[in-house]
Amino acid sequence: MAIPLHKRRKVADFDPVRDGKTVTQFCKELGISRQTYHNIKNRIAQKGRAGIVPDSTAPKNPIKKFDEADKIAVVHARQQLMEQGLDYGPWSIYYFLFDSIGADRTPSRSTIALWLQELGFRCQCPQTAAEFL
Repeated sequence: MAIPLHKRRKVADFDPVRDGKTVTQFCKELGISRQTYHNIKNRIAQKGRAGIVPDSTAPKNPIKKFDEADKIAVVHARQQLMEQGLDYGPWSIYYFLFDSIGADRTPSRSTIALWLQELGFRCQCPQTAAEFL
């Protein structure tokens, strides 16, 4: 749960000596934990008054959007690996595409597996430990 800005400002302005309260008393009145108090104080010590405002919670790497051409590339890669007699599972397809089209356009292994499942391709991976033996 995010701490509201008005509480963060109170933490920033709190001085135990000036206000005549302990940190524990202040935290109890404000309804926050001592750990939260110290986290906010440390942010303010590092960033100045700008530390009052929390950082963005948006992902640092936004989700990549892929189109039908990328799905087709996965199917073609699977077909090429199959024709060469190589493993054609999601990891193999990932590394095949990584080497051929580069890291910036290669979908993740889990995305490749999801697409293969959506397209009706069966995974060639063993499902149980007994199948390894």
